[in-house]
Amino acid sequence: LHALTAETATGNTEGADSQDNGASSANGGAGYLQVSAISGATATIDAKIRHSADDVTYADLITFAQIVVAGARGAERKTVTGTVNRHLATSWVIAGTTPSVTFFIGFDRG
Repeated sequence: LHALTAETATGNTEGADSQDNGASSANGGAGYLQVSAISGATATIDAKIRHSADDVTYADLITFAQIVVAGARGAERKTVTGTVNRHLATSWVIAGTTPSVTFFIGFDRG
């Protein structure tokens, strides 16, 4: 959902950059966040995996714990049950003074 690259501002992959599964699935799945580097005074990242039936209206599926500069690296795996809609995307909020966060977000349907 987000390749391992650096970001310096808030963003998302909804719309043209979303992942289309072709149909929704009913067996949940697992989401992954891997932060390999974070820099900048008081830098933080708040990341989510979102899903949509129509690639227009998105809802939060997974919310990861905030990663802060003090940790410099971080990772989290979270699972969900039930329906995962057809389209998947991610959103992130990066804050701090001159922040840069290198991260990966993925999802595996159950």
